Amino acid sequence: NQVCGTSFCEEGGNVRLAQAPAAGRLVITEIMANPDGADSGKEFVEIYNNGSEAFDLNGLTLINRRDSATDDYSLRADGTPSACIPVPGNSYVLIATSANSSENGGLPSISALFSGSLSNSHSDSGNTEPLFVALYLGDTLLDEAPYAKPADGKAFQLGVGVLDAQGNDVL
Repeated sequence: NQVCGTSFCEEGGNVRLAQAPAAGRLVITEIMANPDGADSGKEFVEIYNNGSEAFDLNGLTLINRRDSATDDYSLRADGTPSACIPVPGNSYVLIATSANSSENGGLPSISALFSGSLSNSHSDSGNTEPLFVALYLGDTLLDEAPYAKPADGKAFQLGVGVLDAQGNDVL
């Protein structure tokens, strides 16, 4: 739920203001855009909260860019769409297309869901520019990560020790 650009969520039967990530605190650390076999339900993005304070994913939008096309996916909780989606401090969480482990390739706990598909390639086969995944809060870019055309079953992963929002800006 949003009122005037502010996100609210439900926690323990109460409605509260969703806590937005502070600048530089959300880091995209892994992108699985082309799982082995059929992609449906198996794609995911891993993020890291590199700060000590928790934040919520409510109100965030996952953007996937290729060529001049952009796909926007709102993040939502599994089960209760208005439930708070907290990310504890100094923690990793997964955003995926399915929370069902028999559909998503056996992923561990999923924090948030998005409906759609991540790009495996550009529409122009000669385009060698990277593909991009980004997370936005309204018009504010929180983090963006490029990834190359993925091979089947291979994820793009940020190197350990580079857990900041600028460290994932290059391939």
